[in-house]
Amino acid sequence: NLVVSLGEEKDLNDKNMLLEEVIDIKTGSLVLFPASLTHYTIPFESEEERIVLAFDVIPKGKKSETVNAEQTAVTLPTKDAEAHNNLGNTLQELGRLEEAEVSYTITEPSIKIVEYAITDSSPTGPTLATMLFVAMLLGGVIPFVVISIIFYLDTKIHVKEDLEKYIGDLTFLGEVPNISNQNQQIFSSPSQRSVIAEASRILASNCNYLLKSNNSTPTGKIIMTTSSIKGEGKTFIAVNLSLALASLNKKVLLVGADLRNPQIHNYINVNKSVAGLTNYLVDDSFDWESAIKNYHPNFPSHEILLSGSLPPNPVQLLSNGSLGDLLNKAKVKYDYIILDCAPTVLVTDTLLISHYADATVYLTRSNITEKELLNFPNKLIEERKLKNVGFVLNGVGAGMAKKYQYGYKYAYNYGYGYGYNES
Repeated sequence: NLVVSLGEEKDLNDKNMLLEEVIDIKTGSLVLFPASLTHYTIPFESEEERIVLAFDVIPKGKKSETVNAEQTAVTLPTKDAEAHNNLGNTLQELGRLEEAEVSYTITEPSIKIVEYAITDSSPTGPTLATMLFVAMLLGGVIPFVVISIIFYLDTKIHVKEDLEKYIGDLTFLGEVPNISNQNQQIFSSPSQRSVIAEASRILASNCNYLLKSNNSTPTGKIIMTTSSIKGEGKTFIAVNLSLALASLNKKVLLVGADLRNPQIHNYINVNKSVAGLTNYLVDDSFDWESAIKNYHPNFPSHEILLSGSLPPNPVQLLSNGSLGDLLNKAKVKYDYIILDCAPTVLVTDTLLISHYADATVYLTRSNITEKELLNFPNKLIEERKLKNVGFVLNGVGAGMAKKYQYGYKYAYNYGYGYGYNES
């Protein structure tokens, strides 16, 4: 701000001095005051900063007027009001420019470049040796460790080698593919060339070799199918094995000996309450031969005896001797009798009738059977509770064992505290 006078007298010639002082303080900005200007007041925040600019019209010996601190207006003649308003705006602009210069001086950056960095034509790191080491670590060691951990934590069987590792004296009958198409799960014609048909023929051929090693009687042979737990596919194998044997023009009887959770009726689309084995075991006067029917017209030598209604006491029925009488009569009429039995780990039913069998087809399933469960059939074989046992690996190709493209689904309701629910 320009301070010229604080209420003191000014001579007429002081106008030139006033203009010079304006030019010195605001260099490059010339402010001309009209000669007609008589009196101009600039308000300030304090009483001491009052400024009175007087020019040639102020008589000598007369004090210029003073302005109160609260004054915020300019007292001018009416004819010069517009000119003085422009002068006030100009002075305000000068004040704002000065404030901006002071603010810029305060905020001016103090950081300066002392010396520019020196660069090289080639990178200093990482080195080639380091990059190769990291690549080998990421591409070889880490995947090896991860895969090793996965296999170590894997408790399921997947391939034949898993069976050989846990079964001491293994008789392996074959692998059966995992069928995903429900319409292709059954060996439907003697001339069929599907995957399941060929697998069933191989299984039937190997079962004949197993029976020849125990050819003690000239009559029909009894083959029992069982497994450790539910869901391993014993009924699926029993149905297709019986059809494969029937395709060789052999007379075959498939018997539903699983009185707790029969499944054969699901493969022939009949009601599970159809009269069958249970009716004969409860009442030996029942004509069991009348309950035998052919459900596969393409295999005229194949017949089925269903389980019948679910009994409340399957253990007593299987151990009363009636089943032995039925099998002795059936052996005279049929070349092969296939018994679809209950799982061995969950219930004792199968062990009660295992002595009737000439051979036992023991089912395991890829990605389902636990490795530790294989100790159970091992123990049964050692204790001679199961005889002439051959193992089948079902569901090959599912999960980790990618060898075929097949799969199938069905379920059981076995378990301790098993309920006899007709639904």
